Amino acid sequence: MDSSGKKVDVAIIGSRVAGSILAAYLAKFNYKILLLDKQAFPSTTLSTHFFRGSGLGKALVDLNVIDEVLALPARKLTQEYYFSSGAATPRIQGPQEPGELGFSLSVVRKNLDFILLNHALQNECITYVPQAKFEDLLWEDDQCIGLTYECNDQKHQVYSRLVVGADGKHSRVAKQCAAEYEKYEKNHRCIFYQYVTEFPGIAGKEIDGTEYYTHGDRMFYVFPSDQNVTCIAMSLPIYRFEDICADLVLYFERELKQEPFLYERFKASKVISKIFAYSGVDNYMRVPAGKGWALVGDAGMHVDPWSGHGMDLAAHQARFLADDIHRCMEAGEEILSPHGYHRKRNLMFTALYDQVVMCSRDLNALLQATA
Repeated sequence: MDSSGKKVDVAIIGSRVAGSILAAYLAKFNYKILLLDKQAFPSTTLSTHFFRGSGLGKALVDLNVIDEVLALPARKLTQEYYFSSGAATPRIQGPQEPGELGFSLSVVRKNLDFILLNHALQNECITYVPQAKFEDLLWEDDQCIGLTYECNDQKHQVYSRLVVGADGKHSRVAKQCAAEYEKYEKNHRCIFYQYVTEFPGIAGKEIDGTEYYTHGDRMFYVFPSDQNVTCIAMSLPIYRFEDICADLVLYFERELKQEPFLYERFKASKVISKIFAYSGVDNYMRVPAGKGWALVGDAGMHVDPWSGHGMDLAAHQARFLADDIHRCMEAGEEILSPHGYHRKRNLMFTALYDQVVMCSRDLNALLQATA
């Protein structure tokens, strides 16, 4: 495919949650979209897979893909079970921010990302290029006017009214735009997780919710996911990362044993993966838009994954940005800088960012706030 000189309304770099959802929202208005990704799908990525009904769940409803996700099958998570310091009896409450959907979900990213991308590509106005290496932004004075990329040893040049970086935590788009940090704090936590099947429900009941086990500054999570897979995750202070990695199996199980009720059920399940270790990246809110460019998802904002907000924030931002792009188009304005998107993101999520970062320093702060 030779895209040299191609002109589009919006070019999106990255086609996971933020990129695919943004493309699908924009396709409702038949805008000409180029969607690039360095990967070929289906493919996996580091994630604990959990999201809320009012966040990514709302986008699945908006885009009419919720039934396809549930058909995997994915379990409707209508409860949350909180166990404190080795207790066998949980505090039970409804799902976090269920929205109109009424429940949370946890879906393995290989499956979820593939569904979202395939749905977006049903729109003829979207041109998709997998295994494409984004190279450089094109500039005219201080305005971004397009990009170059390489695919199958061919270089391509594309002109676009707006270039969007949905290229994750190490965004090259953000780097080339010199997007400044509005907020920044170093990473305080690491996370470890493993997949099992045949995980028993609480007291033999059908699994209907997530589980959280807190002990000091350590938290275990149980995320019942699609296709009978359950993700067991553990968040710890970052200073413990290297010690744990020295013998993942030994230390993961040692920590699990401090939660006897969880450990007993873990041992009764079937382990189907290695233990994944993630040392995390720093927390930040970048300026998410400028002349001819924008950032969405982790490219523009990242908070520690202990809170499980990553995919929800990506979906919200994609919707806000799509709304602002459409507003500009309808008004006949040049999409120089979607300032409405910038303001709305900060208004909606600055307080959340501050809370997540504060608790990431020491999860005891979370326990005190919910006591």
